[in-house]
Amino acid sequence: MAADNVVYQPFIIRTDYKVHPADGFVTTIIQSGSEATIQVSYWIVDGTPDAEAMQLPPEDPRHYQYRGTKTALQTAVKLRPDIALSLAMNLLGVLTSLPEAVRATYKLPGEMPKVTLPS
Repeated sequence: MAADNVVYQPFIIRTDYKVHPADGFVTTIIQSGSEATIQVSYWIVDGTPDAEAMQLPPEDPRHYQYRGTKTALQTAVKLRPDIALSLAMNLLGVLTSLPEAVRATYKLPGEMPKVTLPS
């Protein structure tokens, strides 16, 4: 069988590989005829902290007070609709498997919707 001769190549990590934090995102559908692309643009809130509320935990959004806050577009990803659906399904699967303590920290619902693709 051809499947017995499968050889996998490891991913190559590029020297310019980056991980960007995201404070929010917007999704746009770009359509042309019967084809479409989904663009997901991520942004960060950029600002300089000028005061700190020590009585609040560091993860509380009110812990730091900022001046000159602005939204800065960080990056964008363009995806085919089938890849976008695969990404959404993967994210739902990961969120569904989070421990209850983690879900409580981020105020996620007790149950995540179960979505299955048609066969």
